[in-house]
Amino acid sequence: MYEFSADGGYAEYIKVDAKRIVPLVSKVPYEFGASLGCAGITAIHAVNSIGKVSLGDRVAVYGTGGVGMYVLQLAKLSGTEMTIAIGRTEDKLRMAQENFGVDEIINISTEKLRDGIKRIMSGKGVDIVFDCVVNNESIDSSLRYWLILANL
Repeated sequence: MYEFSADGGYAEYIKVDAKRIVPLVSKVPYEFGASLGCAGITAIHAVNSIGKVSLGDRVAVYGTGGVGMYVLQLAKLSGTEMTIAIGRTEDKLRMAQENFGVDEIINISTEKLRDGIKRIMSGKGVDIVFDCVVNNESIDSSLRYWLILANL
């Protein structure tokens, strides 16, 4: 796997300094390893540097694509008390829960965010929300979430 800090990642061939190559162990499928340099690094930065997730935090992640799934896993590995996946695709939400240990899910195509938060958190709210979708709907929903907390 080639580090993300140089040009040429989509080229058929590229000359690379050997010190910049990270070998994948045989257990890691190439398809998975390929996503680490972008989605994985983005999630690591979000969880460790931006969100500063730590033991006992309650974390909600809006979006269950590549970055969102990594954020959910890294948050869980950081010792969170609660991880909540928020999305629209039932299959991805179930995958997050069954394969990556997410505690709760909110499918916003069948449940209002406000109702899901109330159902799961019993008025406590969460400490950190990661928006891994970043469209008008997710931004509005994330902002509305903070307003919900003020009224729980």
